[in-house]
Amino acid sequence: MYKLQSQEVYSEDERIRNMIKEVESSLFSSIEDLLKSQRNNIGSGNTAEVHHHDTNPGICMKIISEQVLLDRFDGVLPPFNSLSVEIDFMNRAAEHSGIVKTPQAYGHDIFEDEEGNKVHVLFMERLNAVSIRDIHNNLASLPKNFDMGLFFAELQKFLENLNEAHVYHGDIAEGNIMIDLETGHPRLIDFGKSKLVFSSEKPEHSDISDLKRVRRLLENKVNSLTNSGK
Repeated sequence: MYKLQSQEVYSEDERIRNMIKEVESSLFSSIEDLLKSQRNNIGSGNTAEVHHHDTNPGICMKIISEQVLLDRFDGVLPPFNSLSVEIDFMNRAAEHSGIVKTPQAYGHDIFEDEEGNKVHVLFMERLNAVSIRDIHNNLASLPKNFDMGLFFAELQKFLENLNEAHVYHGDIAEGNIMIDLETGHPRLIDFGKSKLVFSSEKPEHSDISDLKRVRRLLENKVNSLTNSGK
């Protein structure tokens, strides 16, 4: 049984705050089952899983289990941003958002069981979007209003603005770039590897060159579908 160790709520919206309370109350007894189950899993990476909530479809939860990570990485926690740091980068990115959107962070909880195992949960907005990775893996289709050139031009401009503000996303990959299902515009997620980089430093990865790789991947997929008549 997990107990709530600490809690931070960022949204001033009373509706969102009530939704988080409802989700939290269900997590006390179900968080261990949630970590084991793939039923509500909508994404996963090396350090975290993202789940949607049954009764609150507008909220998703990024879940990091310290014990799972210790087991996966031979007893040493891998280098990644804590959820508090990730939320700070999400907020920095949101300051530059316009056509390109990032999910809004709603809250951050830390749960702990009787043995001291901690689970970190980030409550955030669930985007109405599909990832380029899911499109590449035939798990989703491109929205009908998608414009390849415009999409990547918008996203590149957004990343250039972030870089000028010394913010580097650090993980521009097909799983972290999403396409809004209604507008066809870019959505960017997962700031777990983001860094502040100043002029005297060089980022480990170039956001722009990584973006170009993702574009080639999607272009190849679209060409393949076109050639196969799908």
